[in-house]
Order: sequence, then structure tokens, then C-alpha cells
Amino acid sequence: MAPRRPPQTVPRLIVFDTLLLGRKPYVKSAPNDADVAAAVMHDLNLSLRYCDRFLMVKDGLVAANGGVEAITPGNIENVYGLKAEIIEHRGRRVVVPAE
Repeated sequence: MAPRRPPQTVPRLIVFDTLLLGRKPYVKSAPNDADVAAAVMHDLNLSLRYCDRFLMVKDGLVAANGGVEAITPGNIENVYGLKAEIIEHRGRRVVVPAE
């Protein structure tokens, strides 16, 4: 007799666009309804506030991937062409344009 295999399950994925993030009650309840939640954002400060993993893409290729350590001035300049600094403000990391 062949061993029983567990039933195949497909992970549930919810993808948010930046516009949906204004609906805080929906965003807070969504991860409980899904195995994975992903958000597509171009605002790095919004990303730093709500996300714990980051994937930066440039010209269709992965430029940086990881936790908060992926958001660096070098990666920001490479992906966005913007010289930036990352500062701490009220206990949060904030991206600001460099002078």
C-alpha cells in the first residue's frame, strides 16, 4: 500500500496596490485571510512603515531583496536615480533626499 500524501493546497495570496493601503481595516484583516500578502509600492517611506520584506526591481531585474537592510542609499540611487539619506525620526526609518 502506498503512503498517503497530504492534500495539495495552494497558498492564498493577496496583492495590494498602493491605493488600497489607505483602507487600514482591510489591510489589517487581510493577512489573516491569506498565507502571503504582497504590496506594490513606489513610496519608500510607506514601504518602510508597513512592510518587513522588500524587493527592489530595476529594468525587470532584482536590484535588492531582503529585510529593512535592503533599503540603503546605494540601492535607492541605483533603482530610482535619487541620492538619499536614511534617518531615524520618532523611532522610524525615513528616506529623505540628500542635499
